[in-house]
Amino acid sequence: MTDFWATPTQPEIEIEQGKLMADIAAKSNIKYFIFSCAINVNKLSDGKLNVPQFSDKAIVREYISQTYPEMKTIYVMPSFYLQNWTGSYPLPIKKLKDGTVEFSLPMSLCGKLHNVDIDDLGLIVSHLLQNPENFIGQEICVCGEEVEFEEFVRIFTRVTGRQAQAKTMTEHEFRQWAQHLPENVQNYLLDMFKWMEVNGCYIPEINWRNGHVLTKLNTFETWLIKSGWMGPD
Repeated sequence: MTDFWATPTQPEIEIEQGKLMADIAAKSNIKYFIFSCAINVNKLSDGKLNVPQFSDKAIVREYISQTYPEMKTIYVMPSFYLQNWTGSYPLPIKKLKDGTVEFSLPMSLCGKLHNVDIDDLGLIVSHLLQNPENFIGQEICVCGEEVEFEEFVRIFTRVTGRQAQAKTMTEHEFRQWAQHLPENVQNYLLDMFKWMEVNGCYIPEINWRNGHVLTKLNTFETWLIKSGWMGPD
């Protein structure tokens, strides 16, 4: 797995690191290589959107398949981490004066969210390693569900009992929230949400449910129950 966010102002580093990982894996003659990748939004949008945090992983994935076709590689494709709402720099979420929890994203209320509990990524990999020969060359999605943004917030209310609402942020509002990030990184995120609004984390040709064949994956509802997360105080 490569980490775009370690050097977000130099996205080319992720490509270099990913290719180096593949080179070393091939030279080491490892039995199986599992690589975490994503779709090439830049290519799929004909260059209209620039989302290196997705696209650079796709570039490395193509490099692996073309340069080392004989290497036994399995590709895992995670979706949108539910923990993005709870980390050190969570997505825009706040408690309003009347107690309502407001989830905000720069996408329409019917925007598409593919969600996953980050803990399920390790679970999927462990299941893949039980019968790896069955998955060589395949793309396995790590995705618990597909849900619209507004329904996502309804689920929060249903599970926690707290009133909540979804808000579509303007570009200006999002940049105000993301002012701690360099402008180019803000642009990457805005383009990412433009893509996700219509497509989520995948494309129709990719079966986002295929990870469920291996194991049960958490949805937002089951993750809320498991984690006990109640939103901001």
